[in-house]
Amino acid sequence: MIPKYALSAIDKLLQDICNNNFPFGGKVILMGGDFRQILPVVKRGRPAEVIESCLKCSEHWQYVQRFSLTVNMRVQIEEEEFSQWLLKLGGGTLPVKPEDPLRECIEIPEQCFLSDNESIVEKIFGGAEEADYAKRAILTPTNVDSLAINEEVLHRLPSDVKTYLSSDSIDTDDLNEINNFPVEFLNSLTPSDLKGELCNGTRLMVRALHNNYIDGEVLTGVSAGNRN
Repeated sequence: MIPKYALSAIDKLLQDICNNNFPFGGKVILMGGDFRQILPVVKRGRPAEVIESCLKCSEHWQYVQRFSLTVNMRVQIEEEEFSQWLLKLGGGTLPVKPEDPLRECIEIPEQCFLSDNESIVEKIFGGAEEADYAKRAILTPTNVDSLAINEEVLHRLPSDVKTYLSSDSIDTDDLNEINNFPVEFLNSLTPSDLKGELCNGTRLMVRALHNNYIDGEVLTGVSAGNRN
């Protein structure tokens, strides 16, 4: 969920662009989301401060007209029970453990537990074809978990290991010149042969490993299927 300050920034931007002092420059704004999802992140914030940063605490919320969807078209029949459990979890209507003095602990269904990374990978990627890997993902709370799971997934793909060397410094005989070109400067460079679709976060499947370059296929977005 975006914080209320982001909505205020959009409001000011549209007022400025449209030269109109009405909320959002007089434009109709359509927002979609689920308040059961993660709350705004407030660095070292207390619960009250997190709630205060929510959209519902924004001065613009008084102008919002709410429409609720009634049918989840993506939920399969066999997943209806789990879908209802998620709704109760988000709505705070699940029964809590009676022995919990703070009444904040709930019981999670046993089928939601997996013991290790290998079990998680098998559950999500087991039996999947290589072409289907781009359609599946595992959400992790930390980068350490993500790296461990990525390593497990890579071991499932039939391929040979190849090591590449990289350089992040300027090629010059003058050592004093090196200090004038920090890593940030190198990262800002866009070589003429680097396509714009290869931005940070682009997901690719490696098709071939050559001596001086890697042949990859874009998996998602408008450039899906392109080879680079």
